[in-house]
Amino acid sequence: MRDRRRKAGSFLCALFLVLSLCGCGAGGQEASTESEEESAEQYDLYRVGIVQESEDELWNTVTKSIQRELYVKGKQAGIRFDYKKYTEVADGNRALIDEIGQDFLDAEVDGIIAVGPLAAMRMKQCTKGTGIPVVFAVTSDPLEEGLLKSMERPEGNITGAADIIEIRTLLQMMISADSDIERVGLLYNSENESSRQSMAEAKRYLDSKGIGFEEATGSNEDEIFSAAYALVEDGVDAVITPADPAVQNCEQSIYQLFVDAGIPHYGGTEEFAAQGAFLGYGANGKQLGIAAADLAAEILIEGTAVNELPVQMLTQGVAVVNSETAESIGVNVDSIRKVFRSICGEVSSTKTAVAPARQTEGPESY
Repeated sequence: MRDRRRKAGSFLCALFLVLSLCGCGAGGQEASTESEEESAEQYDLYRVGIVQESEDELWNTVTKSIQRELYVKGKQAGIRFDYKKYTEVADGNRALIDEIGQDFLDAEVDGIIAVGPLAAMRMKQCTKGTGIPVVFAVTSDPLEEGLLKSMERPEGNITGAADIIEIRTLLQMMISADSDIERVGLLYNSENESSRQSMAEAKRYLDSKGIGFEEATGSNEDEIFSAAYALVEDGVDAVITPADPAVQNCEQSIYQLFVDAGIPHYGGTEEFAAQGAFLGYGANGKQLGIAAADLAAEILIEGTAVNELPVQMLTQGVAVVNSETAESIGVNVDSIRKVFRSICGEVSSTKTAVAPARQTEGPESY
């Protein structure tokens, strides 16, 4: 691989130092800035491309965590990671992600961190045969995504970190909060393959516990509102939703239905709680970003081969209790946080971001 070390010539450093000390007005400021840039180039420099596959609150947290950790690792090792001008956010479009990948190749980055499974897969393809290491940060199974064949000894130029949130953990928290629960509402978008798989697992788990369930699905706001209303009418004891973007986007329209009926809604991402759900449980974006950045740092600084770095699996997510919703349905916030902490480790609380914008009496067509 090419030499990553950049050193400034002694004459230029001396010249810029004199100008920064003696210059006045705008000229003096410009010389000072150039001197700082030249001084920074005395470090070993590693260019790191970061591609975030879409604009998403979780992915935003992961990316920011990666950047912070790279900065810390660089300071500790006495080197510099250049990532700010190589950080890109796509819109989930494969062609755009490929274009970003080509930009990274043209810029001759030393490594790439891909946030999200689609970004990871495209970076793997874009870098094939180049020797450029790729580190992923995902919340799905890397084997099922086809990113690699072995978690213990990754093949090719790709490894990474994964925080897989299982629906059974959400169900365990639900049962721990109410051991007398008899029927659970399953609210999700049936057009979402990931949601269908999560709900199939939820059904198996509930069957094993002898707990009944009612399904209600929708793919847009009106359908999801009708589905939520139906679950309230059916008198379920609790409602559970996987990491389903369609339902999450409608949460502020439906959470008051559940609050008024005294039904706790458990959502499969942290963001559900901020939108009004009783509980949101999702991947720990901060820790996922740290794990991915640490892998990238070890590859670039230490020179460790990619296939010698197993995929890092994070085992516990983050639970967020909506304190307003909890109090409205008669749940003590401090007590329930202790219950949930015994299952998932990290538990925090929040309040609803804004008030719901629509009625809660139910759809006229229902």
